[in-house]
Amino acid sequence: MSSSLALNIADAGDEGVNQALNTLSWSIDALNALLVGGFIGAATVGLTRAAIVPRWFTWFGLAAAVLAALRGMTWASDGFWSPSGGYLYVLLIAGFGWAIVASVVLFRAGPTVETAARPVG
Repeated sequence: MSSSLALNIADAGDEGVNQALNTLSWSIDALNALLVGGFIGAATVGLTRAAIVPRWFTWFGLAAAVLAALRGMTWASDGFWSPSGGYLYVLLIAGFGWAIVASVVLFRAGPTVETAARPVG
């Protein structure tokens, strides 16, 4: 919606409609952060319960999930806590940071050549 608003609708549309669509777009983006936080939290808890990741990753993942979910609470009209404000970058750092750390931890926890070659049963 944001790209169509920027490319096509803004030139031909009414100013009030443009502002309403822009507000709707940022509101949807902020609410999607709740889903991102839920995914990060669920994946972290699942990996911990399966004993695939170390214990420190649990706290790191839950902190990243809370930081991501807090993005859903950015309803100020302007400034750091607005949907287009500076907290957006906190979400990006938390989300991408969690993804990178999770990837490295899972890569290092993967099966070795010895365990992969061992027959089962």
